[in-house]
Amino acid sequence: MLNFAQMIFNTLDVVLSMPITGIGGLVTNLGNLQLDLNATDISNIGLAISEGDVKTLITEIIDLTLDNVDNIALWLWQSSTIPENISQYTSKLLPLLKNVALPLKVLGAANKVPFFYDLVAAPKEVTYDITQSGGVLDLYTPSGNAGETTTVTLTGSTTMDFVYIAPGTFTMGSPGSEPGHGSDEGPQHEVTISQGFHLGKYEVTQGQWEAVMGTTPWSGGSYVQEKPDNPAVYVSWNDAQEFVHRLNVATGDSLYRLPSEAEWEYACRAGITTRWSFGDNENQLKDYAWYDDNAWAIGEKYAHQVGTKKANPWGLYDMHGNVWEWVQDWYGSYSSSAQVDPMGPVSGSIRVWRGGSFDYDARLTRSADRSNFSPSYRHNDLGFRLLRRAK
Repeated sequence: MLNFAQMIFNTLDVVLSMPITGIGGLVTNLGNLQLDLNATDISNIGLAISEGDVKTLITEIIDLTLDNVDNIALWLWQSSTIPENISQYTSKLLPLLKNVALPLKVLGAANKVPFFYDLVAAPKEVTYDITQSGGVLDLYTPSGNAGETTTVTLTGSTTMDFVYIAPGTFTMGSPGSEPGHGSDEGPQHEVTISQGFHLGKYEVTQGQWEAVMGTTPWSGGSYVQEKPDNPAVYVSWNDAQEFVHRLNVATGDSLYRLPSEAEWEYACRAGITTRWSFGDNENQLKDYAWYDDNAWAIGEKYAHQVGTKKANPWGLYDMHGNVWEWVQDWYGSYSSSAQVDPMGPVSGSIRVWRGGSFDYDARLTRSADRSNFSPSYRHNDLGFRLLRRAK
């Protein structure tokens, strides 16, 4: 566990590579990475350190990173292996590159990195998952700390983990040029999520369902692995509403519900505009999702234990694959106009599910993919994830 403020100081140690006094300007080289600092950078950083002003210090690091995004990104994308003299810096420098520089370069705007700005407002304990395979740095491996995790008691000793999702704006849907694009994924439109919320870190499990409902609807069903930490399946949208109702009655408040389709996609994308929350490289999907290629096609014809693949950048697991997830909305066509907190059509006959599953191909695990069925429908690849209102 590394305190965020200390990580910033460690990063400065690397970036500056010398005491922060009497320097008019500086260029450092780490391997073939060049960072440019001007006199104002040095002065502001030095002042923040001397006054112990962590918030200003973090802000200056953001500004410094913005100034060097092109240099940092060029180094990342031109260097397929770790420079010989960079290994000593990786644990200090990579958190900055992963959580600021790379997302900024990919997304092109500082306001698309809510994780980092949340930390500016409230520095906290964070961890980083830095991996190396064959000398190649994996800068896309999420830390699982994109938002604060809260553990809530559902009943007795049964708990559920929720990740806080901060408010923000994103582009919902996919362009017609995206491989696998479905006609109902357009037109793309701007959506603002105005209120933060807590979303289940994992899909609702069999153990959680049984503790709340006292039933096991998956028992005896085809293509099911019965284990407490596997997703609850053979549950309809109507069944999920009863699960929600029982929790709300127990709490005496309307704390729980299914996420809206917009909230689900916002959380799934986690600030990323590519086909999946980790990028466009389908070869990486097996690291993040249970889907046809690494489950059904090899004889593992069932939903797998939750949380056994990598999380998305905001710390949510199995948003791609494992089981389809019911959302709150009736199914309907998108509008091209910008919207705030859309909840879908006011009426309909079929409900939406999202995310793909262990028995479907990669195309259907994309962040924008949509599917739907009757709210009474139950199947071995269909479950849900719970939203908890932020008080």
